[in-house]
Amino acid sequence: MTPAFGIGMDIYSGRNLDDFTIRFELVYSSLYYNGNGTSADNVLSPEKERNYSLKVHSITPSAGFLYNFLRSKTYKVYAGVKIGYNLSSYPLNEYIETTPSTNTTRTIKNDYEFEKGWLSGSANVGLILSNKFEVMGSFSIIGSFSNYINYSVKPNIIYGGVAYHL
Repeated sequence: MTPAFGIGMDIYSGRNLDDFTIRFELVYSSLYYNGNGTSADNVLSPEKERNYSLKVHSITPSAGFLYNFLRSKTYKVYAGVKIGYNLSSYPLNEYIETTPSTNTTRTIKNDYEFEKGWLSGSANVGLILSNKFEVMGSFSIIGSFSNYINYSVKPNIIYGGVAYHL
């Protein structure tokens, strides 16, 4: 779990479309992924301990389209979609392979080159109380920050948050 920080603005529509909201946001997030395991290259080779670490810093401007399907004077419940463009850097992108039987270690930095800018999309739900306090949830539905032929890195990010409306 990592925090994200953002600022945004909601634009409400007129009389006939007051159930719809357009939301503009700018969010900074930092994600850390780590995976490890033990395997051999083939049946005749010794087992190797493998560790891969990736840290991603992103600044994401986005636009969301929300529908308030329950609404009263004290609360709103909404669902919608959000499209963003992620401007990303990768300060940690490292693969470490250790062979315990020979006591050797091999480190490869930046073996995979990832996209500096990439599109993402998410499904969103939320509750706004007294037009001031918001509790929200989001799940990524599109987005990939790699363009390799044999694989892609598509983050499945589940996001929960709280917000205060000025």
